[in-house]
Amino acid sequence: MPSAETLGMSDIVIPWNEDAKSLLETARKQGYRCYVEATPALLPTV
Repeated sequence: MPSAETLGMSDIVIPWNEDAKSLLETARKQGYRCYVEATPALLPTV
């Protein structure tokens, strides 16, 4: 994933699934402000 600075944006929305935790960690390290998209049923697992 390119850094937030390289893309010229700082926000990213990540759909919640089995890969989301890893992707969130990577995105934060790259300078992104992260948001998670999840259905109400998935909220307890976020």
